[in-house]
Amino acid sequence: AHATQIDSLFNGYFEVMLECTHKVKTPFPVSDGWLCIMATRLFESLITDTTECFCSPTNELPEGEEPDDDFDPGQSFADREVVIAQLFWFSMLWTCGSCTDSEGRLWVCDIIRACIDNKKDLLKKFNFVADFTKVDLTAGGSLPQPPRKGLIHDLFIDPEDGAKWKPWTDRIANFDVPKDAQYHTIIVPTSDTARNQFLIRTLIERGFNFLISGPTGTAKTASIQGALLNGFNPDAFTS
Repeated sequence: AHATQIDSLFNGYFEVMLECTHKVKTPFPVSDGWLCIMATRLFESLITDTTECFCSPTNELPEGEEPDDDFDPGQSFADREVVIAQLFWFSMLWTCGSCTDSEGRLWVCDIIRACIDNKKDLLKKFNFVADFTKVDLTAGGSLPQPPRKGLIHDLFIDPEDGAKWKPWTDRIANFDVPKDAQYHTIIVPTSDTARNQFLIRTLIERGFNFLISGPTGTAKTASIQGALLNGFNPDAFTS
């Protein structure tokens, strides 16, 4: 039911997002084909995620039946349409918008905001060759807006609050170190580890491989260790 929406989002905006990677510094080489694969893989992983349950079916009663007190109508088409749009931008953020340095990320965030707001002046200012076609929601939903300033990378999509953008720090629970804990098992949660572990789990549970790169001190090892120790369903994964 949402195939047209997904097709429109990628056809409408993806060329602009790809061109962003040609206008910023990339610490390691990235190709358009690789970014296309990663964007579709991440998007697929998100919309099928059974842990976060961003998307779920609408439950309809057979014609003529009345709902009882226990009937769950499920997720409405309008709500699912909003979530899919938000997950698309999250996927753009963590593929085309993440393979650059901090300055480049801020710039890509401004381009994403311009696309969401249907403002093409910024593209003209930076001499974009690609253009975008606005994709409207068709079922009356309203797209939650990211903050006007700062890194959208600092935010996640909250499936329990209308797919609003929330800071990663909201996902960090109170942390206590057990007295008998071995040093190598202690992973102090931060916004970086919370974000990285979310991406690791989301991709791995869908069966996709990934590679983490970056300089010393960017939470690579801590994120992987945290995901291996606490990030997966122990009934389905072992390490």
